[in-house]
Amino acid sequence: SMFDEIVRYLVELKESRRPADIAYSKRASKSILDSIGYDALSGLIDFLPSLPLLFDGLEKVERLNNVLTKESAWQLLHSITKIFEAVLESGRFIMICCDDLQWADKSTLSLISDILINIGGNAHTSCRCLFVGLYRSNEIEDNRPFSIQYSYLQMSISVNLTEIKLSSLSKEDVIGMLMAEFQLPQRIVMGLADMVYKKTAG
Repeated sequence: SMFDEIVRYLVELKESRRPADIAYSKRASKSILDSIGYDALSGLIDFLPSLPLLFDGLEKVERLNNVLTKESAWQLLHSITKIFEAVLESGRFIMICCDDLQWADKSTLSLISDILINIGGNAHTSCRCLFVGLYRSNEIEDNRPFSIQYSYLQMSISVNLTEIKLSSLSKEDVIGMLMAEFQLPQRIVMGLADMVYKKTAG
């Protein structure tokens, strides 16, 4: 998941040869541990499978019931938010890019928006986090969960939301991209460009 990417990033820094990266990973890890504790981290392994790579000896807690109750959903939101805050407060910036949000389910969209609102409520962490969400506007008419969560973010005073609308690429743009990518002349990529353009509509 995109949340596990944050943990994997810290694991990469932990294994880095640069003293500054290693120090940052240790600082962020300690801050995470101090924020939510070892037991709570063990309960997050299903959601963040890279955690044992960051915290040596961390073992998964087996649950009798895997159903996400309101209480467990709140605990998940609280824990993930605390992890984000710990990473952000440890001295670096984070940019998260999430594509095709129009296909995300209700629970995922709700978790993302709640985390962004919680982080945005902290002046110190909000200025260090940039979330880039991408979606296709022509595919969200029937996607009620996306519309609800997007409106939720628009109304929030904690989130500084900017919308950038991109038009479709022209056929000439597609040809230019393929020429640049494959280092081939136009006459060679024309057939592929036609196929790509028809399938994606730019």
